[in-house]
Amino acid sequence: MMYFIALIKNIFFKKWAYKFNFFLEGIEVIISLLVQLLVWVSLFNSVGNKAVTGYNISDLITYTIVSRIAGMVTNIKLSLHFADAIQSGDIALSLIRPYSPRLIFIINSIGNTFCNAVTAGIPTILVFVFFLSDVQLPASRIYLIFFLISLLLGLAICISIELLSGVLAFWKVPGDFMEWYFSIFFVLLSGSVIPLWFFPQWLLIIAKVLPFQAVFFIPAQLYMGKFSIIESAYALLIQLGWIALLLTFHEMLWRRGIRNLTILGG
Repeated sequence: MMYFIALIKNIFFKKWAYKFNFFLEGIEVIISLLVQLLVWVSLFNSVGNKAVTGYNISDLITYTIVSRIAGMVTNIKLSLHFADAIQSGDIALSLIRPYSPRLIFIINSIGNTFCNAVTAGIPTILVFVFFLSDVQLPASRIYLIFFLISLLLGLAICISIELLSGVLAFWKVPGDFMEWYFSIFFVLLSGSVIPLWFFPQWLLIIAKVLPFQAVFFIPAQLYMGKFSIIESAYALLIQLGWIALLLTFHEMLWRRGIRNLTILGG
């Protein structure tokens, strides 16, 4: 725990050393979020503020801000560093140490995510206040609890995907390629930019059988109380299922990769 706290402090002070970049990142968050929200407002104004597919402008503003919060919490980037360590051979040194190299990668990535969330969180709060009259509060306390649990599960799903992506470096798959590949899927199929409400049926089916929507769409739906209590519990079970499946697949590849690495290393 002390290591994690010290790590976060170190990362934060490194970022704060470049105050201008820190400021620019905040401006970028404000502009990108405002543009996204204003586009939705303009679209709803063009149809006379009528509900679209059963959702109104207040739903969409709330969804956009909540999904942005989910994005800040789950913005884990460890696959590239993980893959680089494998391809460079540094992972061999980590394996002889008394702690798990994967755990260190995870802790470092969570530390970076925490600091990035602070950087993006303040601008997001400002935008939240600007649209305060249109932003919905959690449907109830129980849905707020569901939402917070879902956020943590979404973080675990992202970590699982990143670990799975990085371990493919044992088979010479470039880490930057896999990071780009998965980022495209996150943008298109997670609901982070366009809610799944607006997806055509065929694309909605594809999105629902992949894990990406469990990171953004499910937490936002829980916050807004769009699921019943039973449906909410089922949604959390879906997230847990994805975590178990992804980690199992990763562990299989990890053990095979380590075995091959040991054989090749003599």
